[in-house]
Order: sequence, then structure tokens, then C-alpha cells
Amino acid sequence: MLKNDSQNLVSSYDNRSAQRNGLGLHFTTKIFGKTVAYSQISENACTSVQKFIANTSIKKNLRTNFPNDLEFLCAHHCCKDIEKIKKSDIKFFIYRDPIERLISIYKNKFITANRPQHLTETYLSVTGKDPRKASFEDFVSRYIWRHQQHIDPECIPQHLHLHPIIYSHAIELSGLRDAMSSIFCDNLANEYFSTRHTSTNAVRYVGLYAGTPACYLRDNFFREGALPSDDSLKNDKTVSILRKIYRADFEMIEKIKSTDTAHTQAAAYNM
Repeated sequence: MLKNDSQNLVSSYDNRSAQRNGLGLHFTTKIFGKTVAYSQISENACTSVQKFIANTSIKKNLRTNFPNDLEFLCAHHCCKDIEKIKKSDIKFFIYRDPIERLISIYKNKFITANRPQHLTETYLSVTGKDPRKASFEDFVSRYIWRHQQHIDPECIPQHLHLHPIIYSHAIELSGLRDAMSSIFCDNLANEYFSTRHTSTNAVRYVGLYAGTPACYLRDNFFREGALPSDDSLKNDKTVSILRKIYRADFEMIEKIKSTDTAHTQAAAYNM
């Protein structure tokens, strides 16, 4: 059954001031008799949420007709009706630190992928550079910074995925399991959100790798099963650029957390 204490762990987010509809996919479903709307933001536990919705869907018997959960959801749960989304009992999205998100995208698409990726193909067509030789600094400075109007949808700022509505639950990725437990139940949270479904959970090594071509990092990953730590891929240049490009995302997160702090203080005052 749905729990009633979820606001102790996650915050609501009022996005009605947005000037346009969200660019991201929105899926609706029904869980424990409650209508649920999910705004998908790339690289933020999408695979886990897709599996969760697919396996709890009233149409889950049709899942085998599709090659993956995403295509099943697009066929049976995708919702473009903002009014329907607004009326959902639960409206949630998952967010994360913007720099951490871009590092995750780079690792997943440039280093660990075992087949060509749309993002790396876009990188080649836009920059004219071989993505196999792209360092994280190249990815940020040559692609994200110079070609902001042509970047792959996966790299679009998080706030642009959202509709101009009030989301009942803005969930930070690092607290996803506990948040989903508080909204739904422990069993579902443990089954779908205890671990991340991504190769970037590999063993980490540290060093200065912001300028290291992807091919060397890729060779090491497939040989040793290891990846550079997030901090190893950062440098002053990349952090400065990403803070400028994703400034609105940082502001959104600050607003969410300030709202969450206010809720916590109010709850403590009323105890």
C-alpha cells in the first residue's frame, strides 16, 4: 500500500513558472489504486523506473511483445496530456547533481558502451572529431560548450524535461531507494531501487584523467573492469563550463532542497 509519510524524505517542486512544456517523456500508470505520473530525465535511474512501471503495469502481459521496457512504456504508458498528468495522485521525477550526471553520461556512452551510441555519432557529426579519442574535457569543451543548440537529448538540462506543473515528489538520485520506499512500500523499493542498473558501478581508480582519450579508459574498463572516479575526470575548466551551462539545474536543485529544509524545520516545530 502507498504510505503517507513520504514528504519526510522528498520534496514537492512547483515548476509552474516554466515557459514551455517539458521535453522529456512522461509516463502514467496506476499503483495500489493511485494514479502515478513519472517525468523521465535521462541518466537518472531511468532503467530502474522503466522496469518498475513495466512490471507493475496492468498490461504487463503485453511486455513480451516489445524488445525492452522503454518501448513497452512508450506504447502503453506514454502520456502527452498535461491535464491528465496534473490530476495524477503522485507526480515525480528524479534529479541529481548536474556535473555528476554529465560524467555518468560520458562513462556510459564513451567508455563502457559495447555498441555505437547515438551520442557518440552526434559528437562525431557536430565536432568532426573521433569520439574514441574524446576525453571528458573534449566532451565538455568541444561538444557541450560549443554546440549547446545541437547537443544530444541525453545531455539536455534536467529542468527542461519537466512540465510547468507542481510535482508532488522531487527525488534526489542518491536517496532513491528510501524515497520510493516511503512513497510505495519497502518490498517494491528493495526489488527495483536497491542497486543501480548501470556499468558505471564498476571499481573506481583515481588520478588525473580529464584529458585522457576515451579509448584508453575504455581499454582499461574492458580489461580490468574499472573506471576512473568522478573526481578523476573533473578539472577546473570542465567544472566551470558545466556550472555555466547547467546553471538553471543547480538553481532548481537549490530550490528543491530549500523547500525540503523548510518542510523539515516545520515538522520539527510541530512535534
